[in-house]
Amino acid sequence: MSESPLIEPRLNPHLFGHAAALAAIQDLDARRRLAHGWMLTGAPGIGKATAAYHIARLLLAIGGGDVQDPAHPVFRMVAANAHPDLKVITRETAKSGRLRTEIVVDQIREVGASFRTTAAIARHRVLLIDAADELNTEAANALLKLLEEPPPDVVILLVVQRPGRLPRTLASRCAIMRLKPLDAPAMAEALATLLPGLNDEDLARLSLLAEGSPGRVLRLHATGWLADYQALLQIFGASSDSDRLFAFAEILQRRVQAHGLEQGLDPLTTLLRRAATLHATPDMPLLSPEEAPALSTLAARGLDPLLASWDSLRIQALRIEALNLDALQSFLLLADALLPPGRPLPQAG
Repeated sequence: MSESPLIEPRLNPHLFGHAAALAAIQDLDARRRLAHGWMLTGAPGIGKATAAYHIARLLLAIGGGDVQDPAHPVFRMVAANAHPDLKVITRETAKSGRLRTEIVVDQIREVGASFRTTAAIARHRVLLIDAADELNTEAANALLKLLEEPPPDVVILLVVQRPGRLPRTLASRCAIMRLKPLDAPAMAEALATLLPGLNDEDLARLSLLAEGSPGRVLRLHATGWLADYQALLQIFGASSDSDRLFAFAEILQRRVQAHGLEQGLDPLTTLLRRAATLHATPDMPLLSPEEAPALSTLAARGLDPLLASWDSLRIQALRIEALNLDALQSFLLLADALLPPGRPLPQAG
């Protein structure tokens, strides 16, 4: 299986489905009506951070040429974290060597001090925070002061994954750019560019799952999601209970070890979610013929048992992570509770 091109937003020259948003920024900038603060919101994987870097390059443009071209000097400086008029804030590594769980106030104060000078080479100076909902309280308050009294020609771009976690006072100081999931033509263009070697059948399946999110397609492809999902579906029809319990648990254990809990359990959480959807929407499009019996079996249990299974999976995942439990044994117990009784083995003779 080839590795998917999971391109860092800072290095990504591609942006699909959001041309109107960039055009709006250019128009406001040309009319000198560009807000000092912008919140970029939307579903995961649709290109919020990538759009933020595209906007930053537009605002840092000098001279002619396409600043989204990797050969352009502005693109190259941004890619190398070397543009003097761009400051990027993300979670940092602490002295302990571990990645911090939040953005801290010193990071904001350091950038605020650097903005006391004028722009070095561009007309704008840009602060990009990814993700702004990871600011701790002190950092959010420091950023609020910067937004209340913004230095001249400074534009602050906030990539926001969970808007509800951002203080209202901070959000009220920003214009909001709500990026939407990609429509079918934009998704087709994105996947043709990002996964040119994938066959049409798998592209169609991934597109159906992605719900307008190219990032989700890339993550699914990179983790071998389709093959593992198909294996889970086949397990539902296996004849031996013991064999399929171990097969079920081993798939989850392998994925969790390779990709972490969230990505590792994604095929199973998707299976439960799609079964619940089928219960409410019987004409739901299927990913493959093998999906029909598995989803029908689960959906026949009713919505409450499906939700209980979902909660059980979530709680079990948290226990595995918090208590360092034996993942295989935990998944065996989960499989025993989730899988329907198997068909009896044929008798010899």
